Amino acid sequence: MQKNQQDKIQQDKISIIVPVHNGQAYLTPCIESITAQPSPPLPELEIIIINDGSTDNTAAICHSLSEHHQNIQIITMEDLGVSCARNAGLSKATGNYITFIDADDRLLPGTLLYLWELSVRTDSDITGCGFTAWHNEADLPQNPTPPHPSPTEPKEDIDVPHHKELSYTGMHFIDQGILNGDTRCWGKLYRRQCITALTFQENLTIGEDMLFLLAATQQANKITTTDYKGYAYFQNPNGAMNRIFKESYMDQITCWQIATERIATLRPDLNYKAAGIILISIMLTVGKIAELPKHLRKQHQTKLTHCHHQLKQTLKTPGAYPSLNKSYRLKITIFKRFPQIYTKAYNLYHNLKHTKPNN
Repeated sequence: MQKNQQDKIQQDKISIIVPVHNGQAYLTPCIESITAQPSPPLPELEIIIINDGSTDNTAAICHSLSEHHQNIQIITMEDLGVSCARNAGLSKATGNYITFIDADDRLLPGTLLYLWELSVRTDSDITGCGFTAWHNEADLPQNPTPPHPSPTEPKEDIDVPHHKELSYTGMHFIDQGILNGDTRCWGKLYRRQCITALTFQENLTIGEDMLFLLAATQQANKITTTDYKGYAYFQNPNGAMNRIFKESYMDQITCWQIATERIATLRPDLNYKAAGIILISIMLTVGKIAELPKHLRKQHQTKLTHCHHQLKQTLKTPGAYPSLNKSYRLKITIFKRFPQIYTKAYNLYHNLKHTKPNN
């Protein structure tokens, strides 16, 4: 390892913020995936677990983990939501680097070392990796190859996998990252100075991480990403995007409207892309409402009316509609002209699709 990196190790600390709510089945493996990250040569790690109103055995697991690891501290909250939990972690973090990991996710071996080294080597304020999705343990990579050689082995003596790395200015990342699907606050390592004044928006349950990343992007001089899939993301069948429609589901429209207003002042040339994502968010929300039984759809008629109004307003943005694929353009056209027919037809299609042949 080069001398400047050795000097950096002595100065650097990484704070890892882990919000958890009823995570007794996943928390220990998550934390073990963090403590197993190579240290040294990794800088000092500070793990902050925020127990956000858990009613299962999570509190006891947190206590046990803190007893076995001196670098773990626990914050207890009263079910205030993931944004409040992350903000509480940010207020306690002392590292000059900060990262987030959800309690049901994992870090693959060497991920933090790679992201930290990438930050040092490229002088980047934010570094990010790809992710692999999993449903059960069998889906996780077996004996994954770390993106770094062992610190005890000379690099020239072993075959180190090559990973694509791309660097952007903050403004460039809005287009190539956030508006291109990379809206995740996790799987990234942030230099503290680019997020010092930032917090997660606590009145949103969907899209709050995208807004945080957008704000961080504005503060970052350089962002570097790698295609190494070092973050294992658990696809929870009970996650927010998979549940039955609730009023909070409207947040996915709200968050992109907020983002579009910010992007309009930073990159007005990207208005059409951001508006296109609003259109997609509206149609996804409409689909969620349409899946409901008739009596529940009636209860949310004002939400459908709101979606219809927002759709017509957003369609006024030049280039937004043509930027979408044919499928979305067709859905939008039908819903705009015949909102009631569209929701009824969508409900019928949804029911037929989920009806088993033997029923």
